Amino acid sequence: MSRSYGGRPVPSGPPGWSMSCSNWAARSASSAWNSPVRLPNRRKTVPLPTPAAAATRSSETCSAPQVVSSSSVARRIARRLRAASARSALTSVTARPCGVVSGPGVLIVSAAEPDHQSDCLEELAMSAVRALLVDPEAPRSLRFGEIPEPEPGPGEALVEVRHASMNYGELRWALHRPIGAVLGYDVAGVVLRGAADGSGPAPGARVVAFSNGTWAERVAVATDALAEVPDAVPLADAAALPVVGITALRTLRAAGGVLGKRVLITGASGGVGRAAIQLARRGGAYVIASVGAAARGEGLKELGADEVVIGLDTVDRPVDVVLENVGGPHLVASWNLLAPGGTIQQIGWAAHDQPAVFPPNSIYSPGPAKSLHSFSDMSHPGPDLAVLVSLAARGELSAEVGWRGSWERVEEAVDALLGRRIPGKAVLDIAPEGR
Repeated sequence: MSRSYGGRPVPSGPPGWSMSCSNWAARSASSAWNSPVRLPNRRKTVPLPTPAAAATRSSETCSAPQVVSSSSVARRIARRLRAASARSALTSVTARPCGVVSGPGVLIVSAAEPDHQSDCLEELAMSAVRALLVDPEAPRSLRFGEIPEPEPGPGEALVEVRHASMNYGELRWALHRPIGAVLGYDVAGVVLRGAADGSGPAPGARVVAFSNGTWAERVAVATDALAEVPDAVPLADAAALPVVGITALRTLRAAGGVLGKRVLITGASGGVGRAAIQLARRGGAYVIASVGAAARGEGLKELGADEVVIGLDTVDRPVDVVLENVGGPHLVASWNLLAPGGTIQQIGWAAHDQPAVFPPNSIYSPGPAKSLHSFSDMSHPGPDLAVLVSLAARGELSAEVGWRGSWERVEEAVDALLGRRIPGKAVLDIAPEGR
């Protein structure tokens, strides 16, 4: 009698044999097969990625222990299955006890009875969620894969992701992240399970959040990092707000009151710039929006910019505040435009590898001190997210979504965002039925 593995024969043996089965798994894991394993009597399939993939998983259906390898994903799945069995939360685990053993890069799932081993493997497969993973060998360095179901801590809610938005910076630095990492910070969705400590929104609440690894079907989010979304705000719009909105809001706050002041925003056509134009104008500032080309400045006056300039050469009067998103020579030129007592909030570095070179003595300024501040504080974002969605609900802040589509079209979105062809934010629809 022979068994099959991804449609290929597997040598049979007596119940309890393990060495030959494990050896078969090792051989299969090292092959370049990329066919799915069809689980018995279910529609669920488990993709079998190539060894180059970060979260490589191999599986076999035979009378020996089931083997799933080779990443930290396996160890996390092992912990989850043990915890689920202890809580009796998964009836199939308790009814058909599954043994789980994890080692360096390997997860072995075995059943009390050989006939139940595929059921154990099925529990493993059904506990995964789909996500976009970093993979240097994939197009745009991203591929779809599966990760373990999130395990919320006491102060975290489990959120079903309806929409996630993309930021230029996270795509630019994707290759600096570990293989198999899930990118994404901006998310909007619906609470599936409230926090165990009673904090935060109840199940069913529509929420927006700033978190890590949001390009997935579900995510665990700290309750101080999310806010409920008013009914008047579509979730897709809310998903575009966290990174850019919080950045614009907090840098303007750090600059002090802007009423009556001249505020220069460089790189103004991006997500941060568009949010900052609206918030600065709302605060009573005279807003100068600087862009790299005339086409990039379209629509900025409608958002509240008093002037739209290309570069900085035509700015002929000192400014009090600069929200600087470009870096490089732009940062130096912005400093030279700064009035005594003025401040620069340095946010981004779209100039890539271009340095900011300050000539000798150029930092010196008579009178009240000029200042240059960095920004990277995204801690405890919940209250500020509530401010942003409240402004959006009242029509005082536009989310400025420049591209929206299914996350199946992620390559298109990445190309457009990195090519600077998107005015504002790119939003991925992860659950299309969401608003």
